[in-house]
Amino acid sequence: MAEPVEDGQNSNPNRNLMRIGVFKIVKIRTIKDFPENQHEEIRNGGKIILPESVLHKLNGGIVIPSPFILKIVSGKRHVMCGVISFSGQNGHASVPEWVMKQLHVTANTCVTLYVLLKSLAKGERVLVQPLSTKFLDITDPKAVLERSLRNFACLTKNDTLNISYNNLIHPVLISDTKPDHTINIIDCDLVVDFIGMSVIL
Repeated sequence: MAEPVEDGQNSNPNRNLMRIGVFKIVKIRTIKDFPENQHEEIRNGGKIILPESVLHKLNGGIVIPSPFILKIVSGKRHVMCGVISFSGQNGHASVPEWVMKQLHVTANTCVTLYVLLKSLAKGERVLVQPLSTKFLDITDPKAVLERSLRNFACLTKNDTLNISYNNLIHPVLISDTKPDHTINIIDCDLVVDFIGMSVIL
């Protein structure tokens, strides 16, 4: 059984994280369990694919809140994300490309995975800064962002995400999140502020 560990972000014991193990990180490529028309969104979403063996490690009576949130750690960098499937290759974590860039790692780098044992705060507001002017040239950027965020379980301040539209990748920076540094964006009324515009999803 996996056990709660200290959170590396501070010096005090933190019982809100449980170490799952060390995995080789690879970029999501073939997603055989999902329709082909969903592949591009999954490749750029906020959820990863883990092996079935992870489920066995989580047995033992510890209550894990929903949504299932992971912390991927590489050195001093980390990313928070959800899980879309437990159908991956043993010993590997298949992740979207933006996650690898955020962690500053390449394929087959070993990372440590933790599961969050405390529910994240429900998202109230997020400030998004498009890093490409082409994103705001989209006819309806609100609709594009709304659809893309459905593939995320949480958002973290200062993460740079990829929004896929019309075979183009539009990077966006999560400039701020309320009410916390990382927020749960599932089943919540999330106000999304762009630089220069405001919409409610």
